[in-house]
Order: sequence, then C-alpha cells, then structure tokens
Amino acid sequence: MNSSRPGPVILIVATAVALFLLMPLIAVIPVSFTPARFLSMPSGTLSLRHYQALIDNPAWGQSILLSLRIGILSSAIATALATMFGLGIWMFQPRFSALLIGFVLLPLVVPPVVSAMTLYFP
Repeated sequence: MNSSRPGPVILIVATAVALFLLMPLIAVIPVSFTPARFLSMPSGTLSLRHYQALIDNPAWGQSILLSLRIGILSSAIATALATMFGLGIWMFQPRFSALLIGFVLLPLVVPPVVSAMTLYFP
C-alpha cells in the first residue's frame, strides 16, 4: 500500500488526541452560562450574566485588545525569525548549520537546566 492517506488507526488516534485537547474548551462553554456569581456548572437555569459583565467592563476589552496585539506581534516576529533560521540552516549547510540548530533548540534546553540549578543550589 503506497498511498499517502493515513490508515484508520492513525485517524482514530488523531481524532482522539484532538478531542482530548479540545475538552477544556468544550467544558468552558456550559460553565460560562451559569447564573451563579462564581463559575460553576449550571444547575437548571442559564444566564448571560458573565457575558454582560464582560461587555460592561472596559478593562476586559482593553485586555483582549492588548492580548491580540501581543499575539499578532509575537507571531510575526517568530515567523520572521524561523524563516531566517531555516534559510540560514539551508544556506550554511555543512559549516554553521549545527550551530544554528543548537541556537534554535536552546529554549528547549534552558528551562530544565535552570530547574536543575535551583534544586542543586538551595
């Protein structure tokens, strides 16, 4: 079988993983319609109280806009840097590619090293 389509087992596993990752988002939706002051699962009645509070408070709108700005800006910077590093790794294949790959992987290595240092030096 030389097809590019994934088999049924792969599709089932991928669907299960996607549903598992989406479950927190799916759980938040009914909680947002609770009439209680604090977020909890609704017990019979539904309310738009929390959405009204979100609309009425201008600080929420400013926070959402700031989060969107930060997300868009960081995505643009990350895309530009990733493109430059990808081109650099491709262009400097034998000479500097290992150095560039090490630099790209550095954020994955630093947190465990810092955690180990905090455990080693109390």
